[in-house]
Amino acid sequence: MNYNENSVYVKPPAMRPMDLYSIKSQIETISKLVPDALVNLGQVGNDHAMRLDELRNDLEDMRSLIMWIGEVHPDVIKQHLALHAIERAGR
Repeated sequence: MNYNENSVYVKPPAMRPMDLYSIKSQIETISKLVPDALVNLGQVGNDHAMRLDELRNDLEDMRSLIMWIGEVHPDVIKQHLALHAIERAGR
């Protein structure tokens, strides 16, 4: 490199070697946490699947109720659809 007479070259500090014992202890700590994290992740996935099943059952119950209302009281469904049409037109 070419330096002007007025410029000052500052030598960068020497690269220090990594503390391998510190790295080893960090890796050991992380490796101990991984199995617990996987178990927790599995539990979260299981909880979500159970909640999805509950929602699916609730949706099926609601669908059955609407079908029953449509068969027993068809005029109620017609009025409900008419109200929805009026609401959409008002937007």
